[in-house]
Amino acid sequence: MKHYITFLFILFIGFANTAEAQKKFPLVEHFSNTECYTCQNSRTGIYETLDKYTGEVNHLTIHWKSPYPNCQLYQFNTEDSDQRVEIYTQSVRSISGTPVLSVNADPRNYSNLDRNLKDAEDDAVLVGLNMKESGSSNRKAVLEVSNLTNTTLDNLYVYAAMVEKEVVVTAYNTKKDYEIHDVFRKFMGDNGGYGEPVGSLSAGTSQTLTLEAAIPNGLESQDIYVVAWVEERKPTLDNRYEIIIHNSVSQTTSTITNNELAIPDADLSIYPNPASDVLILNNVSEFQPHSVRIMDAAGREVKNMSIRQRIQIQDLQVGQYFLILEDDAHQVIRKFIKQ
Repeated sequence: MKHYITFLFILFIGFANTAEAQKKFPLVEHFSNTECYTCQNSRTGIYETLDKYTGEVNHLTIHWKSPYPNCQLYQFNTEDSDQRVEIYTQSVRSISGTPVLSVNADPRNYSNLDRNLKDAEDDAVLVGLNMKESGSSNRKAVLEVSNLTNTTLDNLYVYAAMVEKEVVVTAYNTKKDYEIHDVFRKFMGDNGGYGEPVGSLSAGTSQTLTLEAAIPNGLESQDIYVVAWVEERKPTLDNRYEIIIHNSVSQTTSTITNNELAIPDADLSIYPNPASDVLILNNVSEFQPHSVRIMDAAGREVKNMSIRQRIQIQDLQVGQYFLILEDDAHQVIRKFIKQ
């Protein structure tokens, strides 16, 4: 089986002086259980909602022991799952059971996911997060956290989670197969579900952390990607804390970059769109790219070539893609459909 080596520069935040110039990618943590009837019945609606936010939201499904400790995916990594739930237990907004969807660390009912995501779009961006992911069976994530505010931020933590794109599980109680997306498998770094401490970060400064881990036995490298986020655990008067997830990143949000040029379609376009065999590049702008990359909707690079007017795509599978035109300092992104 072919193994993909991912080497992605995720620069969707950068180091602007004002938070208003940045974009925030919400994080959805889906606490579930493979033997829970309600969990099984709610997945279809959850995935339909998440599909509307492709490239705008990062998502992972964390399986834990409530209400059935024999959940297969919980048993795969009980320690990391228990630790992440423990973090919520000490929070002012704790996880009470499954299924629960936490949107930016705010536990919500799964039926309100669409509304909660729309509300999260309006949140200010206080912290930037860049990630460079590399490696195959041994994965590395270099994470750069930047304070975009004018004050010091305290009690910051960073997570990098290995996530499997899709898992099919046969539930013991129903003997039915269930398809589960974005399944959490392992936290990278030394602190597991407790997160890697950044501590305090002064206004306008940044800190870089490198988190590494081997992909667990029995999992295929090409099925694993990394979801990372930075959170603040703000102490309260009753010796608890408020969890604030400031930003998140994954391969699915990697094509949104701070060095993207906003060039009108009238000056730079691709056609036909949808296309089946060839894309034609029409560029009358001052931007002169020297290379072309194509990424699929999951953030995987599928083509990399020098600039050309006719771009062959007949070997791509049917679906949505991003065409990325680059020079030494900037890039222009165009979305297209392969039919």
